[in-house]
Amino acid sequence: MSINFQVSNSGKSLEMVSTQEQIDKYIEEISRAGHPEKDNRHDPRYSVSCPITLQPVDEFLHPVSEYFETICCNISKNGISFMNNGKFDSELLFVEMPELVSSDRICVLVKVKHTTLILDNLYNIGCQFVVGEDH
Repeated sequence: MSINFQVSNSGKSLEMVSTQEQIDKYIEEISRAGHPEKDNRHDPRYSVSCPITLQPVDEFLHPVSEYFETICCNISKNGISFMNNGKFDSELLFVEMPELVSSDRICVLVKVKHTTLILDNLYNIGCQFVVGEDH
């Protein structure tokens, strides 16, 4: 299934990443520059501070609110986390990741797995990549 989606105001429509191989290629480039975090996970997480654009969507992948930008905290082959000043009503989000040196921008569907209050109204949101027909 091929889905084109425009998340940011760049004026460009991106095809949604739908395979683990596409995500792995993007993570491989980040791993060359990043430092893996120490934890007990199967795949290493890489600390990053890069801008991402998010678009909350419903189960039919239709937008349910305006897109917005935030900062990615870490990324792995399985998912991504970021900070946000609130919780989401939607558990599905399109995430537009920035262009890297040798990788184009990518747009990937994620499912919110946890929302952790950090302080006041600041949350760490952990998401899992949704690949194929998993959503």
